[in-house]
Amino acid sequence: MIDQSKLAQLAAFVEGCSFPCTKQELLERAENENATDEVVDMLDQIPDREYLSETDIIETAQGCVC
Repeated sequence: MIDQSKLAQLAAFVEGCSFPCTKQELLERAENENATDEVVDMLDQIPDREYLSETDIIETAQGCVC
């Protein structure tokens, strides 16, 4: 199960994203905004595809990250 504090960090990060967006776009935004290592690690683990919403990213991360 994903650590809830890490999930909260990811949720806060994706709140300002424009959708749809790709994994690469999320990683670039994380780098530009100096996201926490935890957020970057979670983004690294999600599949390389287009995401349609905050919920899409968070649900995907929950299934990928321990």
